[in-house]
Amino acid sequence: MDGFEHHSSFTKMNYILARWRAKEVAPHAWGKVLDAGCGIGTVLDYLDPSVEYVGVDLNPNHMKYLTERRPRARAYCLDIQRELPAEEGPFDTILNLAMIEHLEDPASFLRNCHRLLKPGGKMVITTPTRFGERAGDLLARLGLVQKSVEGKKIRGHVNIFTRESIIRLLKECGFRVIRAGYFQLRMNMLVVGVKDGTGEAGGVP
Repeated sequence: MDGFEHHSSFTKMNYILARWRAKEVAPHAWGKVLDAGCGIGTVLDYLDPSVEYVGVDLNPNHMKYLTERRPRARAYCLDIQRELPAEEGPFDTILNLAMIEHLEDPASFLRNCHRLLKPGGKMVITTPTRFGERAGDLLARLGLVQKSVEGKKIRGHVNIFTRESIIRLLKECGFRVIRAGYFQLRMNMLVVGVKDGTGEAGGVP
């Protein structure tokens, strides 16, 4: 519960959901990993020890906590909408967990990620479904999760994607989508795109 205790504003439910997300994505991460919008680096608890991890987050307290807890991790305090640590690339995997819905220009972000991935590298995204957005709103009003709510909208969520729209966006940004499914009782989606060059067959239509 160390990460949860670090965030006094988070509820136990926030903590449980964050770790559930991290556990879902970990099998898709390998090699040199960029965690874009990493928070306190919860996913590190589930990644293979051989992974070379680079975390990026706008919150300097998150970066301080991450480097204190994980001395081998490299951390950058950056706004991922505007900048990623290109000097660290190229990457085998880029993670973006529960973050793309906050971005004003997700297409520019994804194109930047595409440039920083090795051929065959993976872009791994989680984002709430419309059902998850409504459920999150209700849980926030009940005080079970910590979110900032204005009227009927969770503040900070710029876009809520459907399965079809997130697949379309990834394809437009140069990725071949190989997985697009649901988890957390259909409240969240897990989407995996590949930068061409992997030789993997198939894909998600």
